[in-house]
Amino acid sequence: GEDPGDTITAVGAPGDTYGAAVVGEMIYASFLADVQLGYENIDLDNQSGDNDHAFGSVGMQYKEGAYRFSLEGGLGRYDGDDRRSAAFGSQVDVARGMSLNLGVNYVYENDDDDVTSIGSVRYEF
Repeated sequence: GEDPGDTITAVGAPGDTYGAAVVGEMIYASFLADVQLGYENIDLDNQSGDNDHAFGSVGMQYKEGAYRFSLEGGLGRYDGDDRRSAAFGSQVDVARGMSLNLGVNYVYENDDDDVTSIGSVRYEF
């Protein structure tokens, strides 16, 4: 039989999270475009509040010679709050296996705007 100390999690029990996403991508030569739509119901151990999260994003990437550029934007709604984000990235191949990477990210969440930037040098062998 079953040990009375065991816990059985039924479908829809507290702590469960359910979600789904649909992703599409198109590549043509040096151009890539992608789209994503999704929904998840996040149950934070039966926390009160509306834990529905609907989201979508669209992005692109283009490579020309040693240069690569990307742009991504997203919209979402979680716990009744709107979310927006955007990102711009660039990569320059400076030597065999080495690249310089720069990016800028924008996020709007809970009536607060935030912009961050980052740069890195990457070496792959």
